[in-house]
Amino acid sequence: MWNNYCKKHHPIIAQGYGTSHVWRRMKSIREEVEHEIWWQIKADNSSFWFDNWTKQGALYHIEENAKEEEVEVKEFSTEEGWDREKLLQNLSPEMTDHIMENISPPNTSFGNDVAWWMANAQRRFTIKSTWQIMRNK
Repeated sequence: MWNNYCKKHHPIIAQGYGTSHVWRRMKSIREEVEHEIWWQIKADNSSFWFDNWTKQGALYHIEENAKEEEVEVKEFSTEEGWDREKLLQNLSPEMTDHIMENISPPNTSFGNDVAWWMANAQRRFTIKSTWQIMRNK
């Protein structure tokens, strides 16, 4: 589906005009469920703007000066930790402080970033938990 509908865009912003009924339905529920996925930073392969790695939501949706570009979280860190100046050039001071204070700097020896489903206590995706989200909206 990625190649057919997203092309060169992250799924959060992909439009896929003239697409199948399934893709149109997936787009319609995307905003309801995407904030339920939290990306735990390890090797920093997550998308800086489009993945929810801060537990606040995708920065693309919550930061005033968000950019529609695909960059990885690791581009905002150094061997010593977070690059505060680079974060401040792109984010609000409040979000920069949140990242500096609450998110451990990346370390490639920790392995790949991990996606966690936040809609249930087990942190595992289920159709049932997704149905409950959609039913309550």
